[in-house]
Amino acid sequence: MHSSSARTCVRFVLGILLTSPLLTAPASAQSVATIPASDGTAGNPMTIGINPATSRVYIAGDGVEVVDQKTNAILTTISVGGGSLSDIAVDPVRRLAYVFDDSNTVTPGLYVIDLNSNTIVNSLATGAGYPPPKLALNPATNRLYVGLPDGVHVYDASTLSQLALVPYTYSQLAKINVNPVTNRIYVLYNLFPGFMQVIDGKTNTTITTVGGLAELADGMDIDLFRDLIYVSGELGQVSVVNGATNALVTTINNLPGQPEGVSVDAANQKVYVANFALNQVNIINEKTNTLTSATVPVGPGPVNTAIDAVHGLLYVGNSDENSNYVPNGTSVSVIRVH
Repeated sequence: MHSSSARTCVRFVLGILLTSPLLTAPASAQSVATIPASDGTAGNPMTIGINPATSRVYIAGDGVEVVDQKTNAILTTISVGGGSLSDIAVDPVRRLAYVFDDSNTVTPGLYVIDLNSNTIVNSLATGAGYPPPKLALNPATNRLYVGLPDGVHVYDASTLSQLALVPYTYSQLAKINVNPVTNRIYVLYNLFPGFMQVIDGKTNTTITTVGGLAELADGMDIDLFRDLIYVSGELGQVSVVNGATNALVTTINNLPGQPEGVSVDAANQKVYVANFALNQVNIINEKTNTLTSATVPVGPGPVNTAIDAVHGLLYVGNSDENSNYVPNGTSVSVIRVH
């Protein structure tokens, strides 16, 4: 990767870090829109990517919906592979999206979308297995991390050339996340209790593991200001890990329902947790690591979340798959958080 491109990516990330704290949170988070959306054809819950620089939101389900962030209107839908997309990662600087199609009608694999033209410009057949593959991108190093059955594959994001394979510690992959500031990759496992593998992005080797996390861990996000990792578990817990020391800071217990996706609003020190069983988003005060009484209603069966720290918008993918609702279709809820 050219050093000038690396500097551009780092500046973009740091720009978000420096400008976001200037924004202030409203008295309470508020739902402002609902966007129709579709899960993947194999039942993969939709995932969401955002490019705050262009005010576009990308919803990966049975295709990739391109949404105008200002109007919440669907501009187009990009057909990808067999239409069962298990994850998406967006490079806001190079304006590329990476999606994984886990369909059983075509060979599963990676697809690269040019977000200027909304066309597929590259692909790589990889095969897949269970659980559905997960993606994470470090735009500062131009490295793409893909969780496949045999471990975390590391690719040059420009060419999709494989650079390394990092073996899993366990097989029950839940999520992969990257801290572009520290160049650390976090691999979360859906175990009882939860378990996390920490990979050095420079050497593509496992540094350490962190156990004793939220039970049946399934959601994860990072506070890039404070280098803290938040991990949700399906049995009503959220754990906090110090990224500098890889030590468990605390576990917040007794969340109601079934916590799923997590998104951190680092500027205002709020952590938003999708609650699959209660059709709502719960809010944690990051200063005190306590659950607040505030909730935001969303659609049925919320699973994955994504936050735009620049514009203060949280996106929640509703899978329409739990038992405490009247069916009304999959969707993405839009919540203003600051």
